[in-house]
Amino acid sequence: MCTSVKASPFLLIPRSRFLGGPAEYRPFTIALELHQNRHIRSAYLNVLRCRNAGVMFWGVSTENSWRAAYMNPFHHGCCAVLALVAASTPLLGDVCTADFDGDGEVDGADLTTLLARWGTCPSPCESDLDGNGVTDGADITLLLSAWGECEAPCLDTEPFTYVVIPDTQYMTSYSTGQIPEMFYRQTEWIAQNVENLNIRFVSHLGDIVDLGWINAQWNIANQAMTTLDGVVPYGLTFGNHDADDAVWGRSDIVYNQYFPRDRYAGNAWYGDGYPAGKNTNSYQYFEAGCEQYLVMHLQWDPPADVRAWADGVLAANPEQRVIISTHESPGNYVLWNEVLTKHDNVFLIVSGHEGSRERYLELTNDFGNRVPSILTDYQWDNPNHGMLRYYTFEPGSNAVTATTYATWSDFYEEDASSAFTFSVPFGDGTNACADQGSEPYGNGAIQLPGRLEAEYYDVGCNGYAYSDLDNINEGGQFRNDGVDVEIAYDDVQGYNIGWLRDGEWINYTIEVAESRSYALDLRVASAGNGSIMRLTIDGTDLAGPIAIDPTGTWQSWTTLTVPEVFLNEGVHELRLEIDDGDFNLNYIDVQ
Repeated sequence: MCTSVKASPFLLIPRSRFLGGPAEYRPFTIALELHQNRHIRSAYLNVLRCRNAGVMFWGVSTENSWRAAYMNPFHHGCCAVLALVAASTPLLGDVCTADFDGDGEVDGADLTTLLARWGTCPSPCESDLDGNGVTDGADITLLLSAWGECEAPCLDTEPFTYVVIPDTQYMTSYSTGQIPEMFYRQTEWIAQNVENLNIRFVSHLGDIVDLGWINAQWNIANQAMTTLDGVVPYGLTFGNHDADDAVWGRSDIVYNQYFPRDRYAGNAWYGDGYPAGKNTNSYQYFEAGCEQYLVMHLQWDPPADVRAWADGVLAANPEQRVIISTHESPGNYVLWNEVLTKHDNVFLIVSGHEGSRERYLELTNDFGNRVPSILTDYQWDNPNHGMLRYYTFEPGSNAVTATTYATWSDFYEEDASSAFTFSVPFGDGTNACADQGSEPYGNGAIQLPGRLEAEYYDVGCNGYAYSDLDNINEGGQFRNDGVDVEIAYDDVQGYNIGWLRDGEWINYTIEVAESRSYALDLRVASAGNGSIMRLTIDGTDLAGPIAIDPTGTWQSWTTLTVPEVFLNEGVHELRLEIDDGDFNLNYIDVQ
């Protein structure tokens, strides 16, 4: 896109910077407009286009003659012609303007050039780095600050788009009123909007077909995805319906006949697949917004060898910003806890599989960063509108905008779960969780004797203040972390913790008023088959295993008394440990 020049400051760049030949110090330089946001992307890229076309317009122009030149078709639509209006302080961090000889390095030769032009320097003057009309000590300071190898500025500042195609299984099997043309329309729409939306990558979220052993369904899927070949990089997620031995099977023979590794391996953006020689699991690269991205596609319920492979790939690509496409939301609990949470560059998880249409969750990784895990699956919509989801990234910002569009029926869903903006973390590997540890909730330690409300557990990350296997608040109440909290319908309505699983634990910081024996009254409910918990204080078991019998329902409350435990005066860490889960805890009265 060409833009006309406005009456605003310009950045002066030696012509050799772009023409590649030896520097020619004439009163002509390439001028790039400095917009208010200090970006110079469009002008810079247009200069490159001029160079590639072998066309360059040289000369001093006023704003009016610039516009005339800009409109002149002789220049083949190249708008990066010279305009010398006024120079301002250059952005050494953006373009290495002190590299006078264009050799990619600010060094002694450039210093020599500057000193040779010492004194009054009528504009335009390359050596007058601060634009004050004099080459002097201030310019030497600017040159020395840029000393060393010059890196070309990253000027890819336009918003870019990442598209996900949710489960298309019924489109390939003519189920629930869906037809293959809906699938075709999805990929056609993507191909038609690659430039308009600046689409850099596309992921299919799995369940590409309904019955993986039926070739006719794979032929439909192949026709749809072929539309994207050579148009935009993409990857596919192997869903449970894509298996050719059973709906919940593992066989990937037919899938790899239609979407083999060799189909993609010749592309520079394709990383590799797993198992060796296959595309069942895969990762790809793309570049956008001055950053490198890796998109990993993992099969449904990835087994141990796949998880180990994924862990190795992520460890080998620490500088890449990573998106995980995995068929099941929220990225499979074992996969998250065993692999993904350990890699701070994983910033987004996308998935399908569940017919609940849309869901947004946040997981907290081992570094204290919250990672969005977003479900989209419209397979049960009837009528089906060919929905897909795309995410627009704003370079230089952590903001991402989610948009949901019906490619078949041509409308946008605009409710809060379909159109929203969220932030993504770009972690640097600093372990904020370890720095925070486990801290008291609210105004300090829970004072005992008194009541310990179960929901007043410590503040901190999973693995530090608590250990929760899925790290999601299943109850969705009171607090926004991984512990499961719901409304308690007891004698007095409050909150209880629940969904307690074997091996989980929760910390409470307590302060005991005096050293003596105390009775503990635990308010519990369970619709399970019996549970066992423990209480430890500073790592020491207080009362051994505490058995919890079924109470009938999850909200049928009873009081379980532990008659005598000895507590020492002072501040301590009380830990609730789950040996055998399936119970709810409302509070503990300590008397």
